[in-house]
Amino acid sequence: MCDLAKDVVERCRKKVDFALEVVDISQNPEPFEQYRNDITVILLDGKEIARHFVRERKLLELLQ
Repeated sequence: MCDLAKDVVERCRKKVDFALEVVDISQNPEPFEQYRNDITVILLDGKEIARHFVRERKLLELLQ
């Protein structure tokens, strides 16, 4: 996860409790082919909510 997106996610985790799974796609061919040009991708409950960057306000709204 890029550092900027990670910072946003961590700030949100201080406000709303949620589990975070960081996946390194470099060792898995299927997701690597799907996302390699679009890192960072953020999924919430399996649904993509952000690509390349994440807005803190949007993430907090989705987590409510």
